[in-house]
Amino acid sequence: MSSQFPIENLAALDAAISEAQFKNDWPALTQAYRQAGHIMLRSGEIDAACFVLTNAYVYALECGNRTVADEIWQTLEGYGRER
Repeated sequence: MSSQFPIENLAALDAAISEAQFKNDWPALTQAYRQAGHIMLRSGEIDAACFVLTNAYVYALECGNRTVADEIWQTLEGYGRER
């Protein structure tokens, strides 16, 4: 991730992602990747954001959170990633 992101947010997200992966906590992974993706979008890192949001999308599907998966899908589609 780019150094232009707020380090405290990225450090917290990195720790949350590591812990959630260790615990196989799909809902926590979904939220952490989703949040990271939106931080990247706000900073203009579109390609990186879409990559991270794709991870969030997969985890949302894995844990059965269709509402979040649909929201992420719409975001990805808006950036031309779901064609």
